[in-house]
Amino acid sequence: MTEKEQILICEAKFLRAMASGDLALLDSLLDSRLVFHIPSGQFMTKEMDLENFRSVPMKMHQISSEEPIISVFEGVSIVSVVVHLNAEYSGKPVQGKFRHIRIWKKSRENAWKVIGGSGIMLQ
Repeated sequence: MTEKEQILICEAKFLRAMASGDLALLDSLLDSRLVFHIPSGQFMTKEMDLENFRSVPMKMHQISSEEPIISVFEGVSIVSVVVHLNAEYSGKPVQGKFRHIRIWKKSRENAWKVIGGSGIMLQ
């Protein structure tokens, strides 16, 4: 299996974990040194992201992605993808089209983990 195919599988797992609120799967896919900026510009670490999923009521109605652009380097992959989201976050609707970039790095255990990224809302 190519690294690009591995990343596509990881991306699918990542969306599935977000859609279902699977904290164990999210924990396994996020590197402990994660640096992420959400669409509001807020900085998130792995622990902040996981705590957000634990403590803030979130109901995912629909999440899907399209247009993946994947650049593979030695042990690092950069993914740019359009995400369609329809959810409730703390009782408030969150819906729209977002462009996410995720940076995946192969760990010492030979597993891909997200080390960085950001998301912006598209018009």
